[in-house]
Amino acid sequence: MINVKNLSKYTLRTTVIGTVVILFFVGIVLIYYNMIYNEKRDGIIKDGKMAANQSADQFDKYLSTNKDMIKLTAYTLDRMVAEKKSDEEIHE
Repeated sequence: MINVKNLSKYTLRTTVIGTVVILFFVGIVLIYYNMIYNEKRDGIIKDGKMAANQSADQFDKYLSTNKDMIKLTAYTLDRMVAEKKSDEEIHE
C-alpha cells in the first residue's frame, strides 16, 4: 500500500522544483528578450540619427549653393555698376 504522507511530500517537492525550473527558464527568456529589444532600439535610434545627419548635410549643401549663386550675382552686379554699365546690359 502507498503511504499518502510520503506521496504528498513527494508531490509537493516535485511541484516546487518544477515551478523553480519553469521560473528559471522564463527569467532567461525575459532577459534574452530584453537584450534583443535594447539592441534593436539602439540600432533604430542610430539609423535615425544617421539619416537626420545626412538630411542636414544635404540641406546645408542646397542652401550653400543658393547662397553662393546670390553672392556671385551680387558681385557681378556690383562690378557692372562700378563699370557704369547701362541698365539694359545689367538686366541681361
